Amino acid sequence: MTWFGAAVRVERFDDADGLRFRVTSERRLAALILPMLVGVMLFAFAWEEDVGGLLLLGAAGLIGLPVWRWMHVRVTELRVTAMELVVEGDGGRAKGMIWLPWSEVSGLQFQRGSAEPDGLYALKGFADRECLVPDVSDGQAGEIVRAIYARFPLVAMAEAVETSAP
Repeated sequence: MTWFGAAVRVERFDDADGLRFRVTSERRLAALILPMLVGVMLFAFAWEEDVGGLLLLGAAGLIGLPVWRWMHVRVTELRVTAMELVVEGDGGRAKGMIWLPWSEVSGLQFQRGSAEPDGLYALKGFADRECLVPDVSDGQAGEIVRAIYARFPLVAMAEAVETSAP
């Protein structure tokens, strides 16, 4: 547990038929304490000035949300074989599984999300993409992509205009 730093921890496992990456969200003290301090100060101000219930509700949210996020640890596992990519776990969406054959994937790359989380995405054609591993940094995504291409250098991907080089 640290004050600041990476939001997730990436572990790599070499299996007989492929690779596995387990991505676990990290608990950071700054993510817990800083919003709570702001919430407590806002709560004290609202209580002292008697400004109303809406501000008190906002302060309670600033106190409660970090505690809820602190208790919730997200785990996503990416399994890669010569034939497919399989994602299981809580990948920033409803818990479940994503299965992508390499023939549908035109590239792998880190992308900043606007409505979706930053992370490692599988590019599918020109405009479609699927988040494989959310919340990893650009460097962590690059390490995952390099490990995949090193293990499977001749994987047969779909043809597309937008491809990613390792």
